[in-house]
Formats: sequence, structure tokens, C-alpha cells
Amino acid sequence: MQEEHTRVRLEQEKVNKAHQEIELEMNRAIIQLQQDILDQNDVNHSQQAAISHLEVVVADLVARVAKAEDRENVPDLANQRSNRSTAGHPVM
Repeated sequence: MQEEHTRVRLEQEKVNKAHQEIELEMNRAIIQLQQDILDQNDVNHSQQAAISHLEVVVADLVARVAKAEDRENVPDLANQRSNRSTAGHPVM
């Protein structure tokens, strides 16, 4: 009877040790995941800062292109006005 009790106790200790090892491994995995989340947050913030900067650069470039196009179109408007002013008069 004593031997059976000892054998059961030893088996339970093995099971308990296995559970402790699993718990320790899970805790390590949780810590690693938490560290990965922090690292990813840093990457996300860096990428968001870069995206924000690029949005500002693109908006500035679009404004410059629009301004340049407006400047190019001003002489065309002047030509159109002069053409309209002489179009109604017959040339003699």
C-alpha cells in the first residue's frame, strides 16, 4: 500500500513538473509577444511619421504643379481675349 501511494505521488509530481514547464514556456511566449508588440508599435509610429511627411510633400507638389499650370494658362487666356476682340471685326 505504501509503495502504491509513493508511486502515485511520484506520478503526480511528474505531471506537476510537466505543467510547470508548460506554464513557464507559455509565460516566455507571452513576454516575447509583448516585446514584439512594443517593437511593432515603434515601427508603426515611424511609418506613420514617414507617411505624414510624404502626404505633406505630395500636397506641396500638387500645389506647385497647379500653380505652374495656372501660370502657363495665363498667356493662353490673354491670347483668347485678343482673338475674341478681333474675331467680330472683318479684316480689310
